[in-house]
Amino acid sequence: MAMKRSKASACVVLSLSCLLVSSSWHAVSTVIFSSSQTNTSVVHHVAIPTFKASTNAVNFSATIAIAHPYEDHWPSYTLPEWATKVESSIEYTSSISKEKQVCLVAIGGTSDSISCKLGFRCNDNDLEASILPGFLPKYTTHMFKNNVYDCEDDSAYFLFVVIHPLVRIKRAIQNDKPIDWDAFKLREGEKNYKRRKNFYLDCPFDTLESLASQGLSQDDSAEKCKQRAESALMGTEHFGNDVYFGYQYHAEGIPGIGRVMTIRAEHFEEDLRSVELELAGKRQETQLSVRIQNNAHKVNADVFSLSEELQSLICNMLCNEIQSYKQILNKSINLSGDQVAQSVEELIASCPTEATSTKCNKPRPDITNKLKKGRGYGKRTSTDSRRGWQVLDFMKKDPTKYLQKAPKESEVCLVHIGKSGGTSLACSLGFNSPGYTDPCPDEVTPGLLPQYTTRRFHLSQYDCFDDSAFYLFLIRNPYDRLISAFNYDNVSRSPKNFERVLSSQEFAKRKKLFLDCPFTTIEKMAQLGLSKAATATDVCKQRAHEAIYGTENYSAQLFCNLQFYLESIPKDAKILALRTEHLSNDWHSAEVTIGGDLNQTTNIAQKNVNDYSEKKEKLISDNSRNIICEKLCNEILVYRTILQHAANLNHEQVQASIDELKESCPVEAVTTSCSEPLPDISDKLKVYRGYYKNEVLDSATGEISIGRSVHVKTP
Repeated sequence: MAMKRSKASACVVLSLSCLLVSSSWHAVSTVIFSSSQTNTSVVHHVAIPTFKASTNAVNFSATIAIAHPYEDHWPSYTLPEWATKVESSIEYTSSISKEKQVCLVAIGGTSDSISCKLGFRCNDNDLEASILPGFLPKYTTHMFKNNVYDCEDDSAYFLFVVIHPLVRIKRAIQNDKPIDWDAFKLREGEKNYKRRKNFYLDCPFDTLESLASQGLSQDDSAEKCKQRAESALMGTEHFGNDVYFGYQYHAEGIPGIGRVMTIRAEHFEEDLRSVELELAGKRQETQLSVRIQNNAHKVNADVFSLSEELQSLICNMLCNEIQSYKQILNKSINLSGDQVAQSVEELIASCPTEATSTKCNKPRPDITNKLKKGRGYGKRTSTDSRRGWQVLDFMKKDPTKYLQKAPKESEVCLVHIGKSGGTSLACSLGFNSPGYTDPCPDEVTPGLLPQYTTRRFHLSQYDCFDDSAFYLFLIRNPYDRLISAFNYDNVSRSPKNFERVLSSQEFAKRKKLFLDCPFTTIEKMAQLGLSKAATATDVCKQRAHEAIYGTENYSAQLFCNLQFYLESIPKDAKILALRTEHLSNDWHSAEVTIGGDLNQTTNIAQKNVNDYSEKKEKLISDNSRNIICEKLCNEILVYRTILQHAANLNHEQVQASIDELKESCPVEAVTTSCSEPLPDISDKLKVYRGYYKNEVLDSATGEISIGRSVHVKTP
């Protein structure tokens, strides 16, 4: 059964066409997700609508239904603080009926302070303290801005905040430019730093005027900078969030059947009253004399000191953005024809050709991939994908250097267990650097292993094919790994620095274990939280046990432990293992196992392994070491299981690792049972590894196993 999208209301002003791309909803078990630019498709075993990609018409929305807001859709991420509501407005988000629920579509460079006025967090305490009167702050429960889509897809309204497109792009360019480049690099990582550097430092684009004069005009500027100027204004290359995520992106990012309301920053009070009227069903007499930043009553004075020639160049390059801007106005149920005409007349004063035309010199960008990666619709692969989770760049490989599809009988997925030297190894296998470390070398490591390892699994980023021939575990002595993981995520080492570079949610998560409890070192956690004579509070003792068992997420590196990775792969899958302590030898044996030649000259880079554990080991008493080993008992049994099932390791190699483990944990290295049962991590797997909605994870047996069974739920 299919449900057609409702047509938009009649269009007004200058014969602007309301060209909406039709979509169909399919309640079927298999849906093909296709693109007009490629012939590739991905099969999703969930009931979702097809997504018709770009046409030259204005596609107001690509209709894709995602059942949950941001953190449900991306379980490995936390919602940025600016997209949450202040404590004083928490009451606004409760008991709001679906018939009134509003999602704010906050487009960068329009009017940042409006989100504060609606009860969302901001840096201006005065604005937080003066939330608008009326229904709108109460009914606006979620936000969509840039690559954070936290809307309920069945929200009653999607509230756009817009401003003259030239004003928006000018402010977006200023917003995206870092004030302190060193602090930005530390906070946002190497990748985002290079994006901004390519635009602001490598090219002379400090302002909109410099972009136009040195990037769009016919002068002697470098060709690469001209290309960057054009692609930035077209929204086809990512240099900064506010510039990149513009009107077209946000318009196509909401559900196709969503009802649109709009507040024009130039006519804020007038439009706010019309929105309140729509929500309340009657005119509100509330005084709405409020202070709004970025209000643009005098647009010309703000941006159009540009020469007529430069202004014309910018308007021409922004033509498709202008069409999206007009489309948003036309689709807004709270704006009258006269109000839309008023904004178009204001647009004519600066961009007369683009304001009155429905076509542009340049074709409308196909932003299919941009929507998938930013707004989020799932991974485009030729096999299973997990609930539409986003795949980060460090999980990918350069297709010009490495195979994207390996022979099925030899295909490998890297299982990258944290604090085992995996970042360096991933570089040797051809994966991208995560951004906060040095870039990976350009050289391609010889052999089949880098070519046949096409996918990667790290933390909650499960990007493996479920029918891969091998799952390549990078493993390390569990005792050493625990110490390294504990110290790596330990915010007590430098609280102010961690608070500055981590998201507020991530810092709060770690703070519970490392600052709110007296666990500034592994020695203290063992004695005060894990021992029989522990003196910490009951809450802190519970947290210590949850952290070491991996049953509560206070530290990503502790939480995603060996049990999590082993139970995440398919049932009875074939395993290869690279032991951190014997990396080169195991690399060679894995190479031979998948059909390659033994090449003892291949040198595998290895660093970032013993970053804290070796020097901290001296500070751990024998008593604390014994306590930690006892609590790690199940993890050690899992470790031994991985070793024993690794196709590339022989008995002598397995025994060598167990003998090494005896030096730290002599009892647990040889025992066959533990005093505590193996944790049931079913819920953890569902949330962080992810399964299809029609897949059911079989119940835990209490025994260590290679993978967990999954069965398909009958309709």
